Amino acid sequence: MKRYILILFTIWYGSAAFAQTTEKIKFSVRDSDTDYSVRSSFPAERVERLRSILEGMLGESSKSSASESEWNTTAYSSKLSSNRFEANLDKKKATSHQIALFKELTAKLQEALDQPKPPKPPKQP
Repeated sequence: MKRYILILFTIWYGSAAFAQTTEKIKFSVRDSDTDYSVRSSFPAERVERLRSILEGMLGESSKSSASESEWNTTAYSSKLSSNRFEANLDKKKATSHQIALFKELTAKLQEALDQPKPPKPPKQP
């Protein structure tokens, strides 16, 4: 009986340790003719890394509290919370510089979250 309890404890302890080291990261990009959006969820430990990237590229947040920061202009809105980031860019209102900035921002965020870059589609003949 003691042996079974020891085996069960070992399995439980091993699975608990594995669950703590597994990070769930979701990252999606939607790029259409009129809009560009980025959505991500990540472990809370990575929020400061993302905040420094956002502040470096978008400047100081326009609205900030203890739990979230926002960057807003007439062309885009973005929000960073403890484990989530969302951004929307209206391409009709955005300049070409802002569109390029958001694409560069996306690449830097993917790199910071260790996300693989999506494959480029093949060129059409």
